[in-house]
Amino acid sequence: MFFLFTQIQPLFNQYYQPPTTQRQAIKKSQYAMLTGLLRDATRLALEDGDNELKTLLTNYIKKRKAEREEKENRKIEDRVYTTDQVKNPLEHIAKGRPANTRLKSSLEIHKKRGGNIGKENLVQNDKVNRKEYVCSKCKEVGHNARTCKN
Repeated sequence: MFFLFTQIQPLFNQYYQPPTTQRQAIKKSQYAMLTGLLRDATRLALEDGDNELKTLLTNYIKKRKAEREEKENRKIEDRVYTTDQVKNPLEHIAKGRPANTRLKSSLEIHKKRGGNIGKENLVQNDKVNRKEYVCSKCKEVGHNARTCKN
């Protein structure tokens, strides 16, 4: 009599649960038990008009919070970093058009910046020249590419 592996596997793994599932099941059962106890205690305290349960629970909560804070403070204080572990932060990549990464030569840096409008602040005959349009097609002064005759 032969069994297929697919038939044997459900029999073998019928009662097996991974550790995470077991922990979750234990927590769930403990939660259900505590909820039932708290419900009964709350009902009794309300019927008797008793504040003992309230003070008991508030003291318990304060105690547990203080213990957790102390435990976390100890963890932070015990943590020591060596210079090998400390690294530069991750670089943020911005959205949008990428930055210009081309290095300009020394000749390009000294060239006049600007588009079709060139600024010439040369003093000629005691007059300061105003902004003049420079055509991007023919490179002549006095008009721009839209009104260029060439």
